[in-house]
Amino acid sequence: MGKKTDAYDAELEQLQLAVVKTQAWTIEHGLRVVIVLEGRDTAEPVLRFKLSQNRTLPDLPCDDVPARARRVNGFTDQPQWLTTWILHEVLPPRLPADGLAVLALTATDLWPGRGWNFVFGQATLQARVGVWSLARNGDPDAGEAGYREALLRTLKTAAHETGHMLSIRHCTAYECGMCGSNSRPESDRRPLAFCPGCEAKVWWATGADPVARFTALADWCRAQGLAPEADHFARSADALGGATPRPPASPPAPAPSSPGSR
Repeated sequence: MGKKTDAYDAELEQLQLAVVKTQAWTIEHGLRVVIVLEGRDTAEPVLRFKLSQNRTLPDLPCDDVPARARRVNGFTDQPQWLTTWILHEVLPPRLPADGLAVLALTATDLWPGRGWNFVFGQATLQARVGVWSLARNGDPDAGEAGYREALLRTLKTAAHETGHMLSIRHCTAYECGMCGSNSRPESDRRPLAFCPGCEAKVWWATGADPVARFTALADWCRAQGLAPEADHFARSADALGGATPRPPASPPAPAPSSPGSR
């Protein structure tokens, strides 16, 4: 994708505002709109769930990982765990009945199966489980700049895989946190924030207040020293004004499952 311009940013801002206004209007009039965005997969969000509170589950001991789900990477000589074993066998039984998703975090590098070198993370589009690794995110102890770099990389992967767990597929329309990445430089070029279309899917799936969400993200990013990200979220909150749409009471059923990965 080419270099961003002021016109590109202005288009994103206007599209974000239009999405919120349209959503608020349809809710106010008791209607439902299906939006097909050219160049991307349509959303299949798990709409019946809302975010409420986080819960930390017991750790999985490293010794519990079977030999079939372990290997040593031939390029880095570092141990790796098999993501499909985690996604299919470990996490689904740990998903509480009232849980939106189970998110696993590990310092061990990951790979998804035959023919792959590694992945930063992987998640399912419907089973609502995901895993990501800190192994390739840099050294958080390498000074203030090193910490911020590792933090931002971790946040990008976490947000991306959480998007998959809300049934959001890879984005191909804009520079977006849901764009796919197959290398460290490619991932670093991706923004933390989602584009208007993918962001709207998050609101729809979780019932989030867009303005409150952007404001909280701006405040948190600024406190962590992530100034560009904080500025983006603050501008987004300002652009949306007081629009606070709510999701419909009776969402449609999700489509059949397929995997999503970084």
